[in-house]
Amino acid sequence: MTIKELSDFTGKNKSTVGRWVAKCNSVIIDKLQNATQYEPADFSIDEVEEILNAGSMSKDAIMILMDNARGKNLPQQINNNIDYQAIAQIVAIAVSTAMKPVIESMQMNKKDSQLLLPNVPEKTPRAIFVDKMNDFARISGKSHPDAYGFVYNEIGCIYSIRVMARAKNRKCKGVDILESDGYLGKGIAVVINLIKALEEGV
Repeated sequence: MTIKELSDFTGKNKSTVGRWVAKCNSVIIDKLQNATQYEPADFSIDEVEEILNAGSMSKDAIMILMDNARGKNLPQQINNNIDYQAIAQIVAIAVSTAMKPVIESMQMNKKDSQLLLPNVPEKTPRAIFVDKMNDFARISGKSHPDAYGFVYNEIGCIYSIRVMARAKNRKCKGVDILESDGYLGKGIAVVINLIKALEEGV
């Protein structure tokens, strides 16, 4: 399933889906980073489930969606192919079910003509990177400057991106370079892998 297909059946724009992807594992992030206009990233069913879990959909809706996508309740599906029309219908049913108590509450309370929901912005890739850097500094016991220096060096070794040299030339922060040059996804993947290695004692 491509980003566009994910966007279509979740009702979210492609930027939102992209932010979900940025919260996923490095394989998924790399797949998106290496995609082109003519060869878009095509995510497997398991990867789609991880992307949806990183987003704002309810866990019940995701469970119903993925069970049916894997053909557990749709015998007409063959060879693990995804029937996107069926999935869209399932999502619509799940959303309708989730909204039913809200609608009933609104009908019972006529004094409240509007239901005000908090507008909680989703985290940007930059915010995710900073959060992960804070986690890495805490787990590794490094100071924040040392933690950033270590991670930027790792990014340079893996992707040949001289973050600090570019930052010095442009007189800005390293994270500004990752953001402006489109490398935040790679940076997030590196930090996640470093944290995982520390937690597993590698």
